[in-house]
Amino acid sequence: PRFKNTIVIYGWSIGEEDEHIIRQLKRSSFSKVAVSIVPKGRSEQSISEEQEYITGKLSNLVSEEKIYFFDADSKGCWCH
Repeated sequence: PRFKNTIVIYGWSIGEEDEHIIRQLKRSSFSKVAVSIVPKGRSEQSISEEQEYITGKLSNLVSEEKIYFFDADSKGCWCH
């Protein structure tokens, strides 16, 4: 399957058990990835570690500067 230029990931932790999804995404072409993060009640270190983990998982798909994180509770984030 072919995706548009941006892929948005809501509520997916991108765990080790999800490697089959990563492999399928590698077959597609897109220039940016936006990933939701739930920061509420978490330390900055915990959020940073999650972002680093996700960046590592997605860095074979797009360059690190094209991976964007956003608050999953932000107003309007489900509108796109």
